[in-house]
Amino acid sequence: MPGYRSPDPLSRRALLSTVGAVAVAGCLSDDDPPTPGLDEISIRNSLDRKVDAQVTVFKSDDQVYDRTHTLAGFDGYAPGSVVIEEPWMGANERYEVQIDVPSFDENTFKTEQFLEMAGSVDDIACFDLSVALSGRTIGFFVGANETCSPPRKDE
Repeated sequence: MPGYRSPDPLSRRALLSTVGAVAVAGCLSDDDPPTPGLDEISIRNSLDRKVDAQVTVFKSDDQVYDRTHTLAGFDGYAPGSVVIEEPWMGANERYEVQIDVPSFDENTFKTEQFLEMAGSVDDIACFDLSVALSGRTIGFFVGANETCSPPRKDE
């Protein structure tokens, strides 16, 4: 209808202040689920040669793991592999996993990347990180779990 005007128009300023209040309210919610914990790291070497993979893990900015693993090359049937399960894993904190294979590649995975991929983490307690050495790069694949592994004992 030409010339029709709503009896109570919503001004641009009123609309923006409403949107801002909703956005801030979403950020301040105490009902946000905890950050899923890192449950395990598995590394598979599909290259045709043996490699040394330096694995460094930070949990909430504190270094908790720093070891080199020698992985056999792909033998035509199975890749060389290692599974890392440690007592400090599973805590609902932010993790950063750095993988460095000298003369091949290096790459880093952070909990924030998992959170972006997952969208909602309401039913996710932990995630598994699979690392693939193949082609010309180090790739990451993530699996979500509703529960975490039982606590592990120090070895």
